[in-house]
Amino acid sequence: PWADRAVSVGTGEKETVRNMNARVETNSSVKSSLRPDRQNGSEERSVLYKTNLVSLGHLLNDLHSAFLPAFLPEIVPRLGLSLAQAGFLNSMSGFVNMTAQPLLGHLADLSPAPVFIILGPILTALAIAFLPLAPSYAIALVLVALWALGSSAYHPQGNAAMGHLSPPG
Repeated sequence: PWADRAVSVGTGEKETVRNMNARVETNSSVKSSLRPDRQNGSEERSVLYKTNLVSLGHLLNDLHSAFLPAFLPEIVPRLGLSLAQAGFLNSMSGFVNMTAQPLLGHLADLSPAPVFIILGPILTALAIAFLPLAPSYAIALVLVALWALGSSAYHPQGNAAMGHLSPPG
């Protein structure tokens, strides 16, 4: 009923909504024919699988950042830390993360293989797993630094992977 209603297209000419919809469908089919990833269903599933895998890696990598505040009540009395030392553990992770990420991003750009997207979460998980077992404050600082390095190694290559997997346009 309303599809035949005339609408203004800006120059004073009138065009029906049905004709406009036909133009939009034609433009969409031309754009999709330029993207080879949209022609094959198995390639679409592959892109979706890879996108979900990178997203899950990002979730697991960032989930570890919530563990440090949860571990502090265990670590502080066992190692006899002051509140300043406990706060410095948390600050250490942020400092290492923000200073190492640009450097590791540059190294990731130079690497043809996605090594940082794989090794980053492994390093993060190992460091955070051993943190409650740290025998001294110095070892705890090293583990927090390794954890932050793993996290900062993942992010540049993870973002690049998502940009590579996303369709253009």
